Amino acid sequence: MKLATCFFKDHESSIDVILTNQPKKFKNSFSVELGISDCHKMIGTHLKSSLSFLKTRQMTYRSFKNLNINSFNTDLSNSLNDMSFLNTNDAFDNLIALLTKNLDKHAPLKHKMIRGNQSRFMNKDLAKAIMTRSRLKAKYQKSKSKNDRLNYTKQRNLCKKLRDEAIKSDFQKSFTDIKKNSKKFYHILKPYLSKKGSLSSSDIKLIESDDVISDGIKMANIFNQYYTNIVEYTSGKAPQSLADTLPSFTQIDVIIREIKKKFQHHPSICNIKNNSLNVSSFRFKLVTIPEVEFILKTLNTKKSIGIDGIPSIILKLSASVIAEPLTKIINSCITENTFPSLAKYATIIPVYKKYERTDKKNYRPISVLSALSKVFERIFHSQITNYMDNVLSQYVSAYRKNYSSQHVLIRL
Repeated sequence: MKLATCFFKDHESSIDVILTNQPKKFKNSFSVELGISDCHKMIGTHLKSSLSFLKTRQMTYRSFKNLNINSFNTDLSNSLNDMSFLNTNDAFDNLIALLTKNLDKHAPLKHKMIRGNQSRFMNKDLAKAIMTRSRLKAKYQKSKSKNDRLNYTKQRNLCKKLRDEAIKSDFQKSFTDIKKNSKKFYHILKPYLSKKGSLSSSDIKLIESDDVISDGIKMANIFNQYYTNIVEYTSGKAPQSLADTLPSFTQIDVIIREIKKKFQHHPSICNIKNNSLNVSSFRFKLVTIPEVEFILKTLNTKKSIGIDGIPSIILKLSASVIAEPLTKIINSCITENTFPSLAKYATIIPVYKKYERTDKKNYRPISVLSALSKVFERIFHSQITNYMDNVLSQYVSAYRKNYSSQHVLIRL
């Protein structure tokens, strides 16, 4: 900033500056008189930025174009009538298989190529204009005639005009309700201000033992080993468990008894015993069909699809059909003290944080869970939360009672 921003009677100076190590990214700096101060102006500048170039990728999605939800629910209901229920794992696997089979029939999987930098302001008019521009460009490069070059130039200028109008319209829509909801506005600006997370290049290369790793399977194994043994990598020591010191055939009740014996005189345990109330121990309660159906109908349909490939919107629209078999599976989990193996799986995506991109430590894992596993989670979470709220209220009541009696004694 070379303009004067501070004005006194005897001199003028520029004391407000913008410090940067990339001065070429800033242009058209200016100062504005606000009328707040008699000797200072506010400074502003334009930040010149660009988006990271992301490669074109193939996207797999389910086509809901010809989906008839009534027909889907009818076929699904008929399929569920014949579902076998040997144990919890088999029942859950069968439910997933039947859902997938009916989805493949009514909403088949399709593939399409999408641009890495798919613009949010893209509309049909601009997309058609770009396609025409590409066709005219190819025609001109082949013929090299003046007429074809003129047609291509006109179409190129039209694309630029339509693009500017689309960008302007997109910003104006985001500006209209910025006071109520600023999320849309910052969603537009974020790609220009940050190169982290999903905005960074999808090409990941790691350096392990001075070797550059670019193979997808090898990198997946490296990340899997790192995240699985994260405690050992960060602390330098493998986590120690009392169960590891006992024979492999030891039953769970023996392990719990040994843990209790080891920590029975710990100060925290003793303090809990001395100040504990006679509250009932926690146990999961069996759920009803209306409870499960309500949770299915309130699933967030904007969340990513899990490893089972079943969208939340399908579970929401088919809640009345799925609720009964899913309730049986959840109650079976509670009575058998088990959890379906397939519901434990998650799709883990490494996302770049900061510093060196070739170091696995600079990526954080994002786990995408299946929608059905979230139903289990919400049921168990609500029961634990209700129990803890009840216990806490009992402790608060006891504390108030003791405090009030002490207060009376002090007054006497």
